[in-house]
Amino acid sequence: MKINFVKMQGAGNDYIFIDCFSQRIQRPNLLAAKWSRRHFSVGSDGLVLMQPSQTADAGMRIFNADGSEGAMCGNALRCVAAYLYTHKLVNKNNMKIETRSGIRQARLLTDQNHQVISVSVNLQAPDFINVPTANGRSLLQKSVVVNNQSWQIGAVSMGNPHCVVWCDQVEKLNLEELGPAFEHLNVFTQRVNTEFVQIKNRQHICMRVYERGSGETYACGSGACAAVAVAQATGRVDMDREIRVQCKGGNLFVSRDKDSCLWLRGLAEYVYSGLIADCEEDMVCRQV
Repeated sequence: MKINFVKMQGAGNDYIFIDCFSQRIQRPNLLAAKWSRRHFSVGSDGLVLMQPSQTADAGMRIFNADGSEGAMCGNALRCVAAYLYTHKLVNKNNMKIETRSGIRQARLLTDQNHQVISVSVNLQAPDFINVPTANGRSLLQKSVVVNNQSWQIGAVSMGNPHCVVWCDQVEKLNLEELGPAFEHLNVFTQRVNTEFVQIKNRQHICMRVYERGSGETYACGSGACAAVAVAQATGRVDMDREIRVQCKGGNLFVSRDKDSCLWLRGLAEYVYSGLIADCEEDMVCRQV
């Protein structure tokens, strides 16, 4: 069986996208783990299914590189919106997309030729209370010991759990060791996405991210929002300005609206399309 896919990325956060408006994918968790392996397959941070929705303009499901299903990814969501518009599956600049963490709004900036310039998505208001922790307490400002070193952290949910770690020189960190240690920190009951953040000024932060189920990625949309949310809540950056989040793969921009919801803005870029010809017959089921 053969299946078409599109590779897209936002600030280097790259995913394999499959249009499920005309086909249904069986066992996407296995496909995500198989196809995401860099050097041995397509290579990506995970797999995204774009599909019809009964409650929104479209829906998306996201699977991490290890096959686990995620609830939200801001950069993947922005890419989905760009794909839906470009392929005329949703013919409007403002759309709603259903995710496991709720319905999210997307706004597309296009030029006079209807080419997508950038995409902004609403990732909800930060939730500092309902983070899955061992004792059920808020961890906005806490000290933890990881790898025999004390770290200042802040935890927040952006539809998925995040741990923001404050650093002086983020580029010098060894995330191959630190990332797994934080992901499996026993204070978090469902593993956690970890953002290592350095404050540059009141409107600019640098971030490296280690995502649960995927490892270090070049960027993370919900992680950028988490970093800004914790930085704002602890007085490190401005509340009323758009904050530049400098990631390994490029810049993302986070702003807060009057309802305290965070908006993520950035490029959503097409990389290439392809055809995978080694699918097992029972993994892809065509729909008429």
